[in-house]
Amino acid sequence: MTLRMIPAALLLSTLPALLAQTTKPRYTDPSQPIDARVADLISQMTLEEKAAELNHLSSRNDRLHIPAWGGWNQTLHGVWSKTPTTLFPTAIGMSATWDPALIHTITDAMSDEARAL
Repeated sequence: MTLRMIPAALLLSTLPALLAQTTKPRYTDPSQPIDARVADLISQMTLEEKAAELNHLSSRNDRLHIPAWGGWNQTLHGVWSKTPTTLFPTAIGMSATWDPALIHTITDAMSDEARAL
C-alpha cells in the first residue's frame, strides 16, 4: 500500500460514519411511513430516554430534538385539553349503542384531536 492510497482508504472506512452525521434522521421525515419513523426513533433512544418518555411529564430531549410535553391523557371519551376539544359519551354510554362502526368513527376523531394537540 502506498502513501497515496491511505487517505482514500481512511475516507472509505469513515464514510458510513460521515454519512450518518450528515443525513437527516428518518424519524424527522414526514414523508416516511409512520412505522419506519417510530422504529428509527426508538432505535436511537437510550433506555433512560425511553423511560423518560413514559412519564406523563417528560422533559425535553435535545439530542433527538423531542420537545417537552406534559399532561396525562387516557382519551377514554375524548382528549382533555385546555383548548376546546370534543368530549364524547363515557365508555359505558358508547358501548350501549352496540354500534362498532360508530365507536370506530369516534375513536378516529379522538386520535385526530390528540395528534393535532
